[in-house]
Amino acid sequence: MRTALALQNDPLPALLTRLKISDWQVLIAGDGSGNAADKACGWAGILIDQQTRGRRISYGAVNAGSINFAETMPYLQLLTWFDQYYGKDRLEKHGSIRVHIVTDSQVVAGWGAAAMSPTSRTPRKQGPYWAAMRYLRSLGYICEFHWAPRQSTQLNWAADLIAGLARAAMLDLPGAETADTATVCQRAANAIEQLDFQTPSGEPLDVYAAT
Repeated sequence: MRTALALQNDPLPALLTRLKISDWQVLIAGDGSGNAADKACGWAGILIDQQTRGRRISYGAVNAGSINFAETMPYLQLLTWFDQYYGKDRLEKHGSIRVHIVTDSQVVAGWGAAAMSPTSRTPRKQGPYWAAMRYLRSLGYICEFHWAPRQSTQLNWAADLIAGLARAAMLDLPGAETADTATVCQRAANAIEQLDFQTPSGEPLDVYAAT
């Protein structure tokens, strides 16, 4: 279990100073919550737009996904949203947008740095995701990944909490955590058993009869 550090009082200027960020247009803090690749996971991210000082919180969950999958999802989700509503016009005007990403996953920070480097290969793990991030880079989103210890910033703490709630909501769905192939097949068989098959003339139809 990872040990949470004492939460620092980090209004945005202090956070930027601590991470040595001086040139930015967008900042995103994200986090993921998960256990095993065959179990539910959730994620959340918080985007801050320097121009408007607006905040956007996005989150999601799936019924099966690894923790590294969950840790990567917030940034693609939020940048896709930002590009649709603000980024496209700004890129046409300015050519590029500097995006700083704060994550408590050293693995994701390393993958992100490799994916954003013009001279590095796309990371093999979560490859389709990083290919999409590279596409955003080709549009002009210059993303820099920063690692910060777990729950050491208020933004990360909030993302961690929302990611956990998103995962919990997915777990509340029937069978989300325990369903396996046999269980799903049994539920499907039970449903089919209740169906009343008939011929076009209304006569009972035995679906198992030889034709």
